Amino acid sequence: MDISKRLKKIASLADESVIADIGCDHALVCIEALNHHHVQKAYACDLRPGPLEQAKINIAAQGLSDRIFTRLESGIHDLPTDTLQILICGMGGRLIEQILSDDPIGANVHSLLLSPHKDAAHLRQFLIEQGWRIEKEWMVEEGHFYPILKVVRQRADDVLSQEELLKDQESLLLGFHPQADEDYLRYLDWQIKLWTSIAAKIPDRADRQTLLDQIQLANHRKASL
Repeated sequence: MDISKRLKKIASLADESVIADIGCDHALVCIEALNHHHVQKAYACDLRPGPLEQAKINIAAQGLSDRIFTRLESGIHDLPTDTLQILICGMGGRLIEQILSDDPIGANVHSLLLSPHKDAAHLRQFLIEQGWRIEKEWMVEEGHFYPILKVVRQRADDVLSQEELLKDQESLLLGFHPQADEDYLRYLDWQIKLWTSIAAKIPDRADRQTLLDQIQLANHRKASL
């Protein structure tokens, strides 16, 4: 099955026996997760009938119709109660926030795998404020840099408080506990170069200083890896 580097990585990180992929498109992540990883059952959810029909064809072609179930729905409001992990990938961080805000996440859900293609810092702040802990992050370079966040519920014995996490501007901006591989290092270099280029063109002193502060944080993160 032809699957992108990004989707393959997301599927490899799905580590609960029952997952739900929100905005599943053609169900490639669900199929990959069941074929090669720990997942035993999946719900492939999308609000568009066309992609969902193709998802059914793909699932049947892999002989997985008894383990991957398509659902025509938007968001997470009606997920089956045996769902243990929710995947939301391929959309902006603010839209992911809206999906997570619109309906309560049941106590049965142990973790989230989220991959925003923009507004990642905004999403990180939202998650922490809502009582989630960003356990690990990965960066995938595939024509663009895509962060993947593994998110679990905060525990009473967590070392850092919510207030302390929200003060960690470096991690809010560049990721909590990222895997320091070549893709992540290239991401830091790209981000530093981009911010430096923009700062050189901005006349407003306050806006320029914000970018210079971000460049300093990125250089500090790079030096610490």
